Amino acid sequence: MPTNSSMQPYTPVLRVTTVPFSYNSVNYNLNQTIYDPTAIAAILASSTLSTQVDQSQVWNAVVIPSGQSLSNVLYLPGQTSLASVVIPASWTVGNLTFFTSVDGVNFSEVYDARNDEYTVMTVTNSTIPLDPSVFGVVKYIQVQSGTTASPVVQAASRFIAFNTK
Repeated sequence: MPTNSSMQPYTPVLRVTTVPFSYNSVNYNLNQTIYDPTAIAAILASSTLSTQVDQSQVWNAVVIPSGQSLSNVLYLPGQTSLASVVIPASWTVGNLTFFTSVDGVNFSEVYDARNDEYTVMTVTNSTIPLDPSVFGVVKYIQVQSGTTASPVVQAASRFIAFNTK
């Protein structure tokens, strides 16, 4: 079981989709993903900067870094449940498995009602519904490419978004 002693949860993430801009001495480029929640909040609150990003492009998402199989931690506030997962077009073939936590530090694998590791079969560039009985209300989640027994290393960083309800 992974623990989150060094990683910080990210919520939300923001993709720059309109024009490049600078904020707080940092340059943001077109199609760049911003993970810093403080910067995102300031950008969305700014009357000038908020017009330079598509606010529909704020997602609950994780990233699996290049050469790894496990994502960062996503914190989902309130009574959030996961409805579906969005698999990117560039994806090193591998199913998804999940780890959840109530405290953001101690994670456990997600199992289904048959006591099998809950596995989502992936298809590139797709949105895949998630079983609401498995992902009722989740506080912290990590995504793994592959299974616990056979992780699949991603060839490049992969951005994985969730639709929530």
